[in-house]
Amino acid sequence: MHPLLFLPLLALTGPAPLSYDAMFADDAAGRPIEDPLWSPDGRRLLCEREEALWVMAPDASSGPSEPLLRLSDLRREAGPEAEIDRAVWMPGGDGIVLEAGGDLWLAPLGPGTLRRLTRTEEAETDPQPSPDGTRIAFVRDFDLWLLDLGSGAERALTTDGAEGAFLNGTTGWLYWEEIWDREASGFWWSPDGRRIAYTRFDERKVPVHPIVDDAPVHPQVTSQRYPKPGDPNPVVQVGVLDLASGRTTWMATGGEDLYLARVAWAPAADAVAVQALTRSQTRLDLLRCAAADGRCATLLTEQWPTWVNLGKDFAFLPDGRFLWGSEQSGWRRLYLAGADGRSLRPVSPEGWA
Repeated sequence: MHPLLFLPLLALTGPAPLSYDAMFADDAAGRPIEDPLWSPDGRRLLCEREEALWVMAPDASSGPSEPLLRLSDLRREAGPEAEIDRAVWMPGGDGIVLEAGGDLWLAPLGPGTLRRLTRTEEAETDPQPSPDGTRIAFVRDFDLWLLDLGSGAERALTTDGAEGAFLNGTTGWLYWEEIWDREASGFWWSPDGRRIAYTRFDERKVPVHPIVDDAPVHPQVTSQRYPKPGDPNPVVQVGVLDLASGRTTWMATGGEDLYLARVAWAPAADAVAVQALTRSQTRLDLLRCAAADGRCATLLTEQWPTWVNLGKDFAFLPDGRFLWGSEQSGWRRLYLAGADGRSLRPVSPEGWA
């Protein structure tokens, strides 16, 4: 959760004397907002404030007088304990997909009312709209599902998901905590909306550890799969699922004992970039894997005798070139690379961490 503050601007004629009452007023620290999220066109900001969802235009002379959705209104539909666990913009910026109370919802920005998309005992998580906004992919019971917004029809894209065994389109605890910094997603739409790349975890050989919660009067024990040093890691694959045929093509990323740490689609939707990190975390390969047959080629390699830091600073440009974060100079810098991984040149200054 990343709070922001909206602070009042001081008058250009100089600050007024600071009184005791002003220092300890209810709004003295500004108006905090939570989980800010820019709209696809970058002109509006979605945020949570005062138990409501708001859509704000930073360049407007005044903010909205009414929120998009109050939590109290959502709870009348989703249940008294419901919280907004996730909010995602629709690609056209005309609505917000919500994950709340274990179900999915669609809140329109224009005319219309809150629409319930799912009603199941199982929880739906990580909703992601298709690029054209007609479908939503999500995870239910460790499987990947697809919902058609026009008809409301659902389709299971994978069918063998099971807790502690196979996880499709979602990550295990190790990746969620250690690799993705608790901001994990396990699937990615192709730019043309015809395919979905996703991770598949096989956790069957990962040891189980008991976790005791001794806060209640009667302590409760839950189980968590977690590999200690030397234990087997989960076996992870990256697959590309063709939505028309339902067929998954597995990417040939190399050995089993690798962290497949990042995945991104190439702009032409013909390949995915996979960052493969050795378990010792001393070598990181950027792979380009063809969506059609799964063949992978190494675009570039980062290697360090002690440790290679994973970043979140890889991004494709529309022409196929890409930005890459590297510490090869001793500083974390952004580099611009050609589509083939060559012609690497720095684009950010030296001396920045």
